[in-house]
Amino acid sequence: MCGAIQQSSVVFVRMEEAMKTFILILSLWSIEGTAQKRPGRQLSPFAIVQFPNSDCVSNEGVSGECYTAGQCFSRGGSFTSSCAAGFGVCCYNIVTSCSGTTTISQNNTYIRNPGFAGSYSTAGTCSYKLCKVQSSVGFIRLDFETMSLVTPTSGTGADGGCATDTLTIKEGVDRSGVFHPPTLCGIGTGQHMYLNGEEGTSLCATIDILLGSSTFGRTWNIRVSQIPCGVDYAPPSTECLEFHTGKSGTVTSWNYDDPNFIHPNNQDYGICIRREKGFCGVTYYKADEPNSFTVDKSNSKGQAGGECGSDHVGIPGASLTGHGESYERWCGSLFGAQSPGAAGSASENQLTTYRTPFRVYVHFHPSANNQNNPKRG
Repeated sequence: MCGAIQQSSVVFVRMEEAMKTFILILSLWSIEGTAQKRPGRQLSPFAIVQFPNSDCVSNEGVSGECYTAGQCFSRGGSFTSSCAAGFGVCCYNIVTSCSGTTTISQNNTYIRNPGFAGSYSTAGTCSYKLCKVQSSVGFIRLDFETMSLVTPTSGTGADGGCATDTLTIKEGVDRSGVFHPPTLCGIGTGQHMYLNGEEGTSLCATIDILLGSSTFGRTWNIRVSQIPCGVDYAPPSTECLEFHTGKSGTVTSWNYDDPNFIHPNNQDYGICIRREKGFCGVTYYKADEPNSFTVDKSNSKGQAGGECGSDHVGIPGASLTGHGESYERWCGSLFGAQSPGAAGSASENQLTTYRTPFRVYVHFHPSANNQNNPKRG
């Protein structure tokens, strides 16, 4: 069983700072009782304040952990805001190096391109090694608060390849036969990803950002946080590359905001949806914006089940009502086709599933050609 990360900080505070009212009352009593010289215990001039190293958010919106200023400095961290009623500081680490391999071993570390928030265009590879703060960590979460690399190829006849830049993420153990983190490029701002922390081991994950020859300005700001097992915000399975919580939300493919409507090829991963208390199903709708669902095959009607070719989105147990037969996977440009085959079967509606655990599976073929139709995802 995984153990939670539980730490706290201790601060010694002079009593006149922590308990001024009490000191005032005691001083008045001492003045009145001077002639009697009544013996008593000596009051320590210090008080001990203990607070947990819980999550915090700085005034600038940067997430960190609450530590004493001294602890933050010893971790190589930075802070601009206080926490724990002023006894602690909201501490976080920032890494901007792009030389050799940088080891990251602190929770709430931000990996940023050199010169962030400006852009960076020097060709080469920026490598990072993500090591756990303790062996009981179950997952490493990556939040791509800003991520903009050269987008996938477009208009070449072999669209969707990452020909110039690549973002390669590897877990400590090779799981290439399962739902491994895919190689990515393009726009990933707002995306997140969970890596298997291999609880009970000291294995480290890696991130390699390869920049090819291009004058395009790249930017990245990746928050690295370490998640203990057994908490309600941890993924239920190591097959969850993404884990979404809450009663509503949005799921998008990587590079969704590319105006060329091209998703990277060679994607094969699982998305997990947490079942919230009091709810037993999930309903999915196509977003009300152009090309919000364009996955392989025909661009004029929706397709499902066996009609889908190399690219598809799988939703186990999904159908119009969530009951009866399900075609399990969907593609095309109209989301919600219920009966494959007949041209009139295409429909724009919701898909509902009651099958738990809630999952969405994404499969984009390594050599799928996006040239003829938009493939936004």
